[in-house]
Order: sequence, then structure tokens, then C-alpha cells
Amino acid sequence: MMSLDDSKIPLHQLLSHSSFTEKLVTPVIISHRFKAHDTPGRGTFEQALTGAFMSAVIKDLRPSALPFVASLIRHYTMVAVAQQAGPFPLGAYQAGAQPSTAMFHSEQGGARAMDPLVLVDAIAVCMAYEEKELCKIGEVALAIVFDVASIIMGSKERVRLQMNRLF
Repeated sequence: MMSLDDSKIPLHQLLSHSSFTEKLVTPVIISHRFKAHDTPGRGTFEQALTGAFMSAVIKDLRPSALPFVASLIRHYTMVAVAQQAGPFPLGAYQAGAQPSTAMFHSEQGGARAMDPLVLVDAIAVCMAYEEKELCKIGEVALAIVFDVASIIMGSKERVRLQMNRLF
């Protein structure tokens, strides 16, 4: 588990591990029905991300909001890729088995890991609005997700082939 006291060296070692570029990604979440146990918390964070995306569309807020939103997207993409394609994938299960929310929660009810896929839900909410600018920010967000995943996984082609297993 990473903490705020860690230096950037362990993070760099993790993200440059050969499992990202060589091994097949274990299918962790295969269903749109998956949701983490903390539904109110996840919903609140989805609304916060959606609000951040909307702030990046407002002309006066764009210079400060866009870099913030881009860093949020990069962060959650790195977490998602590390949790699902890294050397220690969370919640790997046998083919045909139902995905479990236990991958994000311990027996004692505390969080074990982040649910970075809330980012995908927030992007989908923005893309569903009729406002064209929100669709554009959603497209930018997806481009950032793709670029970050391709940097970590070694190539854009590898991300294209594994995308259905990642997100």
C-alpha cells in the first residue's frame, strides 16, 4: 500500500514494472453492474468529478480548472492501470465468476483500495449532457486516459488490445 510518506522512487519502480508491458491484463471488472460498497461516497465523488469537468468548460475558470482536471484524470488513470494491470492486480478471479466488491473493501468494512473507475462514470455523465462543450471535455478526458495508459503499458496498441479489460 502506498502512503504520503513514500518517495517518488517506489512509485516509479511500480509504474515501470515489466508486468505492465509484457503480461496479459487480468480481467478484473467485466460488468457495468459493478459498484463499490460505499455508494453514497462513490456518488458524491462522481458528482465532484463531474463538477470539476463542468468548471473546466466555464471560460473564466478554464485556466485554473483545466490543469486541475487533467491531473485528476492522470492520477485516477494511473491508479486504475496499476490496480488492474500491475504486478499485483486487485481482485483477480476465475473466468465466469461474478466480480466482487471485496477488492475495494476489507472484512472490517474499511477501504482497501480506491475505486478509480468512478472517473469513467463521471466522463459518461458529462458526455450525456447536450452541451457540446461538456462533450469536448469528455473527449479530452478520454484522450488523457488513453495517453497515460499507453505510457504506463508501453504502447498505444497494447492499450487498444487491453482496453476492455482495463476500463
